[in-house]
This record gives sequence, C-alpha cells and structure tokens, in this order.
Amino acid sequence: MSKFWLIPCLAVGLTIGGGCGSDKPDRVILCTYADAVAALNDVKFDLVRKFCEYDTELNYASYRLTGKNLAGPEAKRLAASLQQLDGFVRAAGILDRNGKRCCHYPADYFAVTAEAKEIPDAAAVMSRLCRDAKVLSAVHLNRNRELVADYLCPIKNGDGAVTGAVYLRLAVTELCRYYVGRAVVDMPVNIWVMQTDGLIVYDADPDEINRNIIAGDYFRAYPGLIRLAGRVAAAETGTGQYSYLSKGNKVELVKSAQWDSFTAGGRQWRIVMNIEDRLFIR
Repeated sequence: MSKFWLIPCLAVGLTIGGGCGSDKPDRVILCTYADAVAALNDVKFDLVRKFCEYDTELNYASYRLTGKNLAGPEAKRLAASLQQLDGFVRAAGILDRNGKRCCHYPADYFAVTAEAKEIPDAAAVMSRLCRDAKVLSAVHLNRNRELVADYLCPIKNGDGAVTGAVYLRLAVTELCRYYVGRAVVDMPVNIWVMQTDGLIVYDADPDEINRNIIAGDYFRAYPGLIRLAGRVAAAETGTGQYSYLSKGNKVELVKSAQWDSFTAGGRQWRIVMNIEDRLFIR
C-alpha cells in the first residue's frame, strides 16, 4: 500500500527500503528533503496552472453564450471545442438554470454512462453559481468506474442573473496522476490527493483510490493514519506523523507527512506527501 511505503530519511537524503518485511539493504536515492518539498509544490502549481487554463476557456464560452440559445448551434460548437481541450476532459456541455443538460459533447457520453439529465446535486450547484464565479463539484464514479468531477462557470444575462452554465467533465484521478507522476519521477516520494471529507482522489496504489480514509472501513487497521487524515482534512497546510505495524507485527514504522491545498471552484483538495519513515524495533 502506497501510504505504507518504507522511505527511511538520512541526513544525506532519502533512501528506499526493500519492503516492510524485507531483509534487503536500503538502496540510496539521490533525493533531498528540499527535492521532496519541491515535488509537492510542483503538483500544486501544475494543478493551479491547469485550472487557470480551464477558467480562460470557460469564461470565453460563457461570454459567447450570453443571451443565446443554450441548445443552439453555437452552444453545440462550443461544447465540442471545450471537450477537445485536453485528454482529461471527458465531456463538455451547457446547462439550463435548473442544472439540466441542454447540449453536450460527445453527444452519446451520458447515454453510455447512463447518468441522469441533471448534473449531480443540481439545485445546490446552480445555487452556488449565483454567487460564485466557478464551482467544482465533488468527485463521483461514472459508469465506467472512473472518478470524475464537473467544473462549471455561470452564464448570465445582461442583468447579471444566471441563465445557465457551461461545464467540463474532468477525469480528476488521471489529471492528478499525470502531474504527480511528472513531479516525483525517479524520486522515493509518495504524493496522494484527497477531498476534505477524506475521499482519496488519487494515490499511486489504485486500490486506495475512491476510498475514504476517515469514514470508510478500508483503513480501520491503521488508526494513526485515520487520525492524521482528520488533521489533514481540518487544516489547509501542515505536517504530521502516524505509525503502523509491519508484516508480522514485529516492527513499528513511523511515517511523517506534509501537505498543502489546491482550491478551485470553492472546493479544496489536500495534496499530501509522505516524506519520511523511521524504524523502531520492538
């Protein structure tokens, strides 16, 4: 499990062990603490930059659709253009003021995923759009078992009233996987992303994705990790530590973590980096 990856920290840098129950000697990795912190910062910066790009495209589409038919030809052209922004945009479309889809691209996306005509939590999302410039929804699984989230921008009339919204359906796990992978290449650093409710959006271990550290049963054997996750959820930045027993319950491992936050559309994700393990023989 990636949260329990053994990474002893030496004064000269970080090392990676052969495993929790392994007798193999550690292999030195040329990675300083500063490098590990830089990787965490890189992930946050890349996510901010990517969502700024999405903001620009959504703002333009919203401007173009002011006073227009939200199911008309121009709306359909804009939806098709938005869906092709990059490989993380699974679908794009236009909503009416009730959160019902007027048009979207690919045209068969929601038929394939068997989702309702309204976006999840439509009333609450559209209410937020009346006061917020953007809204990022909570993540959810589509029928393809992929974690996705909607990123929405309001469409307003000349009086400033919300008449609808333009949105991107984002494959958020793949988005995080790309930027984390790019930041930690050849480094013994594990970075994972979670919502503030404890749901894991991304982890290097696919079995941990879409698990809730705080409320779920999957991590019940690791109360220290659950307590740390509670602290991570409560604070935008910080450091912490947790311990757990290795295989055979012979060795207690103590792992430290450092985290930061990414904010978009009124929602925060915690970006958590495991930076150190220390070994205590019982």
